[in-house]
Amino acid sequence: MPARYLFLRKDFERLERKIGELGDEMLRVGSEMGIWASQGAETWHDNFGYEEGLRQEEMLGHRSEEFEALASEAEIVTEVPRDRVGVGTLVELEDAKKRRRRFLVSSYLVLDRRDDREISHAAPIIAPFMGAAVGEERTVALPRGEQVWRVVSIEPTEIAT
Repeated sequence: MPARYLFLRKDFERLERKIGELGDEMLRVGSEMGIWASQGAETWHDNFGYEEGLRQEEMLGHRSEEFEALASEAEIVTEVPRDRVGVGTLVELEDAKKRRRRFLVSSYLVLDRRDDREISHAAPIIAPFMGAAVGEERTVALPRGEQVWRVVSIEPTEIAT
């Protein structure tokens, strides 16, 4: 079964840095909690600074766990497909009214955006097209309802390198 979380190296490296930053932030919050606890140990339950630290610590812990789980299941894309929509391709789509949009299919989380057209491969407008070839149509569920789009062109890019 293919990985659900495809990443370009640039975004995976940024994910790893974010995990480290979250760890650093948890240490900082823990240190501040220690200061707040020492300032009112007998009334810690009424200590706003300490209670806020607990909330921050919990939030940071959850985010860190989410990112670590994501990183453990991630697959780094090293080869960009040439004739199918995939991570690292520039794809042009056309709707029934002949309106066209170009997207640079990118990582599950685009954390290091280098092009304004970058969009996650899991985005509702792109996900149905993963693996599609030029000429193929897909129904896409968008906020304004379902629409049929067609692949007009696919170009491999150098973004994966």
